[in-house]
Amino acid sequence: MTPEELLKLKSRVFWISFFVMASRITSIIPFQLISIWINDHVSDSVTWYKAIDISYSAGFTIGSFLTGFMCDRLSIKHIVLFGSFVSATLNIIYAVIIRTNTKSLPAFIIIWTLKGFTQSAVWPGIISVCANWISNRKKTGFSMGVFSLNSLLGLVVFFLTLFIIYIFGLFVISLALSSIFMIIIGLLFFVYVVEKPDQNLEINFVESALVPTDATPTVPEQEKLGISFSDAFKVFGVKYFSVYYAILNMIIFVFANSYYTSHDFLFCTISFYFPLFESGGLIGVFLLGYLSDKYKSRTVFMIVLQALAIPFSFILLLKVSAFSPLYYLIIFIYGFLLKGISNTIGFVVPVDLAYNDRLFPLKTKVSTISGIINGGGAFGAFLTKLCFLRSQSEDNLATAIVVLVLIICALCVLVPYCVKEYRKKAYQLT
Repeated sequence: MTPEELLKLKSRVFWISFFVMASRITSIIPFQLISIWINDHVSDSVTWYKAIDISYSAGFTIGSFLTGFMCDRLSIKHIVLFGSFVSATLNIIYAVIIRTNTKSLPAFIIIWTLKGFTQSAVWPGIISVCANWISNRKKTGFSMGVFSLNSLLGLVVFFLTLFIIYIFGLFVISLALSSIFMIIIGLLFFVYVVEKPDQNLEINFVESALVPTDATPTVPEQEKLGISFSDAFKVFGVKYFSVYYAILNMIIFVFANSYYTSHDFLFCTISFYFPLFESGGLIGVFLLGYLSDKYKSRTVFMIVLQALAIPFSFILLLKVSAFSPLYYLIIFIYGFLLKGISNTIGFVVPVDLAYNDRLFPLKTKVSTISGIINGGGAFGAFLTKLCFLRSQSEDNLATAIVVLVLIICALCVLVPYCVKEYRKKAYQLT
């Protein structure tokens, strides 16, 4: 295979994987917007929505651990295809429930739990495939930051789906379209994506405009044994980041709960809160990836962003009206700080930890590590949603104090890791 052919293959892997992750987002959006239907048809709409949201987080938590473990042992292509098809099927079942006007909370909970599980099947494997194709490890943050922009496509679909549903009430059509998109992309991934390259190009696969250097043929690797959970936790940083990600998601969802309990439910669904928060996070992960690549330290930048979130937490909860332009600007900045860190942990950190590990060099581990870390984050979201299931409190001061305590706890996890990371690097240089 020539360098040009390999570059084309890298580009194909990148874009198909990109759209697989985007299809994951487009599939969950109609589920989220079902809150409009619930608001119109169920008296206790907030409790309903919180219950099914908890079930989604529970399914995603279990699925992250399990599918991450499986992707390091079985074919990633089969697992992603399975997740895509089952997720699309659940959309169809969901459409039938809406069409028949079925008001069964247990049915909603079961479907959302399965939805969370199948959605998690996509994440670890895709991260592993992309990691296999990054030749220049010095630009992992930039590469995966660019890859995380698949969420931007999801945000565009968010507004299109919102328009279709809110203006025309076409829930069923939006679910059908997202199902078709997910199945098509899943099939393309299964047929055309190669999980691992047989050659190495000293060029980043997202920098397709660059001229490739000479390829260096390598001996094809034997099938690697996937790492066990116990060994994965021994990899430096896995325990720290799984705990830190759980706390970080608790911060995000404590604040989100305050937002949802302080405003009209329908307003929460169609407001700019979600798109602005997510957009800030996309810029955050891109900038954080670039700067941390350049200065060779992701943790320091995470600590800075986490500390900067403290004053914004109090501003959002205590000082600014939710209907003022300044409020939405601060939402964007808050997303930049917290969601930027969150996206970096989800997309970049598992790749860093796996490829910097020296304890288990012969074992495949990106998917398992990604599953553990993202599972930890999902568990933090699940735990927070569970605690606030029946909460209707609008005490912003209490919420601000809880957020402050959680940020301090997050820093207490991240700062010791940063110190140990620095000492480890210093030891390796001596």
